[in-house]
Amino acid sequence: ASFGVNRNNAVLEATEGALKALNIKTTKYDGRVFCWAPDQDPDSYSGLRMTNERSCVEICPQELCNAMIYSLREEGTLPEEALIHKVSGILGYKRLSKNLEAVLKKGVQFARSSGVIVYSGGKYKLPD
Repeated sequence: ASFGVNRNNAVLEATEGALKALNIKTTKYDGRVFCWAPDQDPDSYSGLRMTNERSCVEICPQELCNAMIYSLREEGTLPEEALIHKVSGILGYKRLSKNLEAVLKKGVQFARSSGVIVYSGGKYKLPD
């Protein structure tokens, strides 16, 4: 840090400025910036990539929500631990690391606060 400015923040701000100048849609979640293709709307994104060829921190919360919707459409209701395991498998991860578990738990919180899933009777389900 120099003069109280964190270099990571300076790089992030410069990157965000460049993306804004190029008119690229971005969303922020948990200190990370996610970029969107011109034809994608983060609010209505329904995509899901079933591959683990990326770090778990590179998965946007919208995609985590979509994996939860997919899981709950198949299973109906799931307790949190089972939902996390199901989503990790759908996303192509064979092993649930501590980092992946933390990302998925934050994803559950995001999905719940967004109204994508609801908690009832100790389990998660899709809204009625």
